[in-house]
Amino acid sequence: MMDKTCKKVTTFGKKMKAGSLYRDYEIREIGFPQGVLQEVHQQFFQVLYVRHGQADLSVNGFIQSLKANDIVLLKPGDVLSAKVQHEVSCYCIRFHRIYFTKSQQSLQPDYTELFYRFEYIVNSYRHSAILTLLNEDQLLAKTLFARLLTEEIKRPRREVFIQHCIIMILLLVAQNIQLLLRTTAIQKNANAIITDVMDYIHYHIFENEKIKVNALAQHFTTTREVLLRLFKKETGTGIKQYILNYKIQLACSRLMHSKMSVSEIAYELGFTDVSHFQKVFKNVTSLSVRSFREENVIKQK
Repeated sequence: MMDKTCKKVTTFGKKMKAGSLYRDYEIREIGFPQGVLQEVHQQFFQVLYVRHGQADLSVNGFIQSLKANDIVLLKPGDVLSAKVQHEVSCYCIRFHRIYFTKSQQSLQPDYTELFYRFEYIVNSYRHSAILTLLNEDQLLAKTLFARLLTEEIKRPRREVFIQHCIIMILLLVAQNIQLLLRTTAIQKNANAIITDVMDYIHYHIFENEKIKVNALAQHFTTTREVLLRLFKKETGTGIKQYILNYKIQLACSRLMHSKMSVSEIAYELGFTDVSHFQKVFKNVTSLSVRSFREENVIKQK
């Protein structure tokens, strides 16, 4: 029984239904029967809504209690295992394509912005894979996920409607994360404004004009000097370096989990040219782009 369970979950992590091969995402219902789920290495970005059940979920060695109405956020490279006390049933959205590029040509709808929203959410909530929504948002999330599954099996599918439902779910999750991060910052006596600045940078990381220091100061109605001083005090680094570090973090994910070329990554992240990107990458990681990709491809084999 448990062997079949593990095989089913592993298949969920690695394969897709033939009818969904052309799409950038898939919506389905998955279940985990009572027992021990062995390690599964994630290959895609996924968001799960727990309909019912209870488990101790381990993501990258960090164990948390999983219960009904929780949201689970998974990214490529995550290692998932669990001890399931009561059978778990989930709605799942999985992005088939790991990364989207601005220059991508396709006859299918462009889901670049949709993916960027999800990547922003995952990176903003790095310390945990499980998010407990506000009580008033749980019913809405359950309704949206259930509607997605209904739309998924319809023929013909209403792709635009499905996309808008996914966007609503991602916005709902993002708002809950933003509130949680702000509350945590206040509890730690951190500057809430700087927490908002960091969140704003993450959200607009692909829009260079919006994250320039002067533009940030204007958006948060403060002076350039005050913003620079407060940011350095709270984070220990300057704004420009923080932005570069975050861009390289995103670049590392793309180098490890996609087949994007170096030039595509440099272009997407707003570097002036490939040589500029390579120089910054080496300054931040102490490795060349080529060495980093080769080392990490070997580790994942």
